[in-house]
Amino acid sequence: MLCMGSAPLTSDDLDRYPAVECVVGTITGINHFDLAACRRRGIRVTSAGDVFSDDVRILLLGSPLMFYDGFPLRIGNIGGGLPKGSRHLDAPLLTTQETSNLIIIVNVGRGALIDENKLVEFLMRGEIGGAGLDVFEHEPRVPKELLALDNVVLSPHRAAFTSDSFQALEKLVLDNLHAFFSNEPLEAEIKLD
Repeated sequence: MLCMGSAPLTSDDLDRYPAVECVVGTITGINHFDLAACRRRGIRVTSAGDVFSDDVRILLLGSPLMFYDGFPLRIGNIGGGLPKGSRHLDAPLLTTQETSNLIIIVNVGRGALIDENKLVEFLMRGEIGGAGLDVFEHEPRVPKELLALDNVVLSPHRAAFTSDSFQALEKLVLDNLHAFFSNEPLEAEIKLD
């Protein structure tokens, strides 16, 4: 079964297709797959693996540069926040007069890693100097406060949307489909043990 994007694949879906033996995913994340149901049924699962890594890394490294010399640049129109479950959320960031505004948060991973409300608080208090965000907690909704800040760089979850990434994904998907039907090892297979 070829699964495009982040549409959920549930146990009920798998019940409708009892002959499925392999799920080939097209994104890096796998939280939209019912992995427990796949494990119970002995279904092999793949993801996009690291095909997007190079292009996402460029945005990851480039976002802080947009704050250099105090000239922040806003790209796109959506935003994110601070890691959920982090001990730092219940206490102020440990900043000094010398380090205040030097911290820049960059999130190109998963929107759920960031608490947007806390990020806004830290940005507005000056405890964080800026944020570069490509993924968002409640996409496509963004707190209006983030949209109004000059020290936030926003992009609409497009870090991996390049021709190189799509060509690499196409090759990976075709290679995995061929490998499955040829009883060969799959690339970027998720271990369900």
